[in-house]
Amino acid sequence: KHEFTRPEKELDRIIQEHPQFKERFQHAEALEMPKGWGLPMGSKQQTIAGDGFLLLGDAAALIDPFTGEGIGNGMKSGWMAAELIQECWNNGSWESLPQRYQQRVFRSLGDELRVSDFLQRSLDFPWLFNAVVRKANKSPLLKETLICMFEDVNLRQQLRKPKFYWDLLVK
Repeated sequence: KHEFTRPEKELDRIIQEHPQFKERFQHAEALEMPKGWGLPMGSKQQTIAGDGFLLLGDAAALIDPFTGEGIGNGMKSGWMAAELIQECWNNGSWESLPQRYQQRVFRSLGDELRVSDFLQRSLDFPWLFNAVVRKANKSPLLKETLICMFEDVNLRQQLRKPKFYWDLLVK
């Protein structure tokens, strides 16, 4: 089970403890309480379209669960929505829009979000994550491979296979 930190509590902790901020803000007084909320991660497929609505980006919970990045997925889902709306406008048929949009978004982004969810959950095993990072720091080829995995969903699929870690840590 993951432990989540509330952003406003984390901000307070950083200001009180981090060497670069502790001294600088030691006499600062908050003018108001910070407000924050969790980001809607794309950890599971949800309904993002229906009668009269299409949800895009953050509203559709399309934030990458591992990196926290969501702008690209927001732009991509917006582009897909615009294309489908244009098609419906041109042919005068709106009935299938929600289903087509939902299918197109998850056909395009679903694999990436599933792999990222797996990676985010793998942080429950810090010993494994740390071992991979240590190994990558010693191997330029491995470091480059891991960096490429963030851009290439097919390559990132390897991260879901236990054999990948075995080969990585043993070699």
